[in-house]
Amino acid sequence: MVSAFAAVEETINASGAPVRHPRSAFFMENLLESLPTIVNPGAIFYNGPGDLPLPMVCVADVARKAVDLLCDRSWNDQGHVAIHGPTHVTFDDMASIVSNVLGKPVRYVQVPDQVLIDNLTLVGLREGFALAYARLLTEEALKGYAIEPRTADTTTGTTLDEWARTVLRPAFETFQQQSAL
Repeated sequence: MVSAFAAVEETINASGAPVRHPRSAFFMENLLESLPTIVNPGAIFYNGPGDLPLPMVCVADVARKAVDLLCDRSWNDQGHVAIHGPTHVTFDDMASIVSNVLGKPVRYVQVPDQVLIDNLTLVGLREGFALAYARLLTEEALKGYAIEPRTADTTTGTTLDEWARTVLRPAFETFQQQSAL
């Protein structure tokens, strides 16, 4: 997926138009796909190491940053803009924050790539997409999320705790109710 983004950036840059490409960190919304396993057995499963810090951002902050970029008429070059979120968070931290917000024990479990791919296809993703997604979560790929330096301009405000309280908890409650039917 990342190589596809790079190809799109190159194609747009070839037009000669002034453009800035937003480059987002790991989306907080990715945790929504873990709702079934957060409910039962109380775990978040990815293939990346639990202790590797990576920047996390919510999509609403990315959208706000994109609007700011679109409204900035002073830009006349080509480049990219990193969007980091407020802090780096590990998968272990994510599980701890989710536990606190939901009032339910949730742990992080690192799984082999193929287990993640198999589980993603079980919930309806095409195998090629599941494979590409799993590649984004390997230790090497996750280190790439932190390649851009964090600055005041690349740091957004919504914390994982805030996002989990306003987005994840209501989604969790709805999912839990629907699962009980």
